[in-house]
Amino acid sequence: MKSQLCVAVVGLAVLAASGASAQSAPVGPYVQINLGSAVAGKTDVSASTVGFSGSEDADLDAGLFVSAAFGMNFDNNFALEGEVLHAKNDIDTADIDRALGTSLDASVKTTRR
Repeated sequence: MKSQLCVAVVGLAVLAASGASAQSAPVGPYVQINLGSAVAGKTDVSASTVGFSGSEDADLDAGLFVSAAFGMNFDNNFALEGEVLHAKNDIDTADIDRALGTSLDASVKTTRR
């Protein structure tokens, strides 16, 4: 049942996207704001303290993703756009915490302009 629902939702999304792509965008300025989940994979974390140094692969937890685009559509189907985005993921440091004997608070932040 769940798989049938997923297929139906994907099918509707494809149909909606194909209809939208056939339309031309209105001429003039526009603003687009996106908010979602920043899902990442693994990262290599290196740590060192007195008497210990090492590195470990760490999983990145799902985090926040925010972006905003500002642009101008021209009458020749050309657009000029600028975008700013920010994503933040916390790092799961349980293995490193055990090795160091202390709790770390680590995250990865990305801001692009």
